Amino acid sequence: MKIIINKLISLEKVNKSKKINKELYFLFKSRPKSHYISAKKETKFKDHKKFIKNNPYRYWFIIKYNEKYIGTIYFTFENSIGFFILNKYLKFSNQIFSATFKKIKPLPYKLSMRQKYFTINISPKNKKYKKIIKGLGGRVIQNTYIFRKI
Repeated sequence: MKIIINKLISLEKVNKSKKINKELYFLFKSRPKSHYISAKKETKFKDHKKFIKNNPYRYWFIIKYNEKYIGTIYFTFENSIGFFILNKYLKFSNQIFSATFKKIKPLPYKLSMRQKYFTINISPKNKKYKKIIKGLGGRVIQNTYIFRKI
């Protein structure tokens, strides 16, 4: 599956090629600390390749601008979305989300398993994405906490 956003931007389905592995790892390592929720910046390339090979997502795309890879977006089986785009290309976020939502619909609601609509988790430190999400009509439905020591 490929999603065309406009003349310059497209979403290509993630595959297991060496080139895509390298591009995804570069994008992963390019993420600012404020974007991390569960991933660890010190993840090694071999571990990242293994993760790509075991692709846990319903849909996973690498975002392409002309011939350059600039970000990723994925959709889980729980109707959750993961998104990252290099800061230089943030201005395209609305177009990417709008076009993608026209092509990909949430899976049916399942009590205690899956929301009826798409959800997205972001770090509370990620002010830029918060602004984008609110601009797209997203609203806060919960706060998530982690217990590191009990």
